[in-house]
Amino acid sequence: MKSHTFRLSLIVAVVAVLILTLSPKVIGIGIQSSTIDNILNLIPPEAESEFEITQQSLSSGWFQSESSLELVYTPIGSEAIALEFDLQIDHGPLLMTTDGPKFGLAYANITPHLRNNAFDLVVADLPFELPAIALDLIAGFDQSLLIELEVSPVNYSGADGEVVFGGLTSSFKSDSDLSADFEILMGQLRANENSARLNFNISGLEINTETEEISNVLAPSKASFHIPVIESSSPYPLRIANFSSNTSLSNLGGSNEQLSFEQSIVIKEISSNFPLNSFSWQIGLEELDAQALSLYYALLYELQVEMEKDEGSTSPAISRISQELLLITVKNALAFNNTLEANAYGGDHRANINIHWNGMPALNDVARMDINEALEALSFDLDISLDLEAVMSSPLAEMVDPYVQQGYVQLDNGRVLIRASLQDSVLTLNDEETAVGQFF
Repeated sequence: MKSHTFRLSLIVAVVAVLILTLSPKVIGIGIQSSTIDNILNLIPPEAESEFEITQQSLSSGWFQSESSLELVYTPIGSEAIALEFDLQIDHGPLLMTTDGPKFGLAYANITPHLRNNAFDLVVADLPFELPAIALDLIAGFDQSLLIELEVSPVNYSGADGEVVFGGLTSSFKSDSDLSADFEILMGQLRANENSARLNFNISGLEINTETEEISNVLAPSKASFHIPVIESSSPYPLRIANFSSNTSLSNLGGSNEQLSFEQSIVIKEISSNFPLNSFSWQIGLEELDAQALSLYYALLYELQVEMEKDEGSTSPAISRISQELLLITVKNALAFNNTLEANAYGGDHRANINIHWNGMPALNDVARMDINEALEALSFDLDISLDLEAVMSSPLAEMVDPYVQQGYVQLDNGRVLIRASLQDSVLTLNDEETAVGQFF
């Protein structure tokens, strides 16, 4: 019995050694094309024409490979930006990474080089060397990718000024289903240029994004960024605290045909020579048609191409997409909601603007749209509430009494109120109704 157990253990050990010995060579044969294909699959179709990845060189060994790739990004109407990557690739299944041994398809230590004329000119004028960049990539057996970036801190001080940079770390991870997460964490950035009497300080930056399918711009996703403090003493004194934004795109009611878009922009504290002390803006788009959004991206692309050609004429593609986009937008419902809050001139102010377009599904030609039918399909609510004392200390003070007398605004309990709505072609302004259809 002991003899059989020993033989079985020996066979298992031999097989394991063979796998660990032969796998790196087998993996190395296809690792280059596999990694490039995985990266290309992450690019949305709307942006594919702007990216090109080519292999400059490849030297493949048993356990390691060396490769050079070039990524060229050419934004429409702008100069191309070329990135060259020198890769030192370790073949799996056992990978020795900077964080210790891991299992995976491959691990690459990457050295990037940027080629761009404008960037080269800027760098040439810098009185200090650019920070060191560490870039690593791990390709998993499940077609996942993990890219980690680290930028070293900078601390420069000279007769012309100073620059303090606390460094930056970033990570990008995509799974086999193309879901992806992206994160950036930046430390303090402080700069002072003596000759221009310019200085600013950013205490840090955090950016996070998630998407269910990175190659699809319409896939459910969310993003956020936060800056604790931005401040400057010259040329203008300014301090902004807790500057943040959150954005999300989701399917409405589980349907892929209608989308919901939400965004918030918040600045909790503003100190400057201007009378604005805080600001908040909430934006919401409901019942957003997915096809209309796809046409919108297509129209932006065609417009960029047209601008690059600079021929002074509109292409047939732009005319066609514009007509399709306009018709789909008119046919389908759409809700646009806004809430603005601010503290200015020492008082709190708020405005709600909600617009709803019910759509005209029976319309097949925009040129035949009836204005009265369109008015019936449109409704909105406007509710503005301003602090009266703050308004009276602002440039708007002289407008309050005339507008009150004309019925455009109302005063109530220390507030300046404006209420308006449109429903069934009837416009209501501060309780006064007017049939809008009579003017058409």
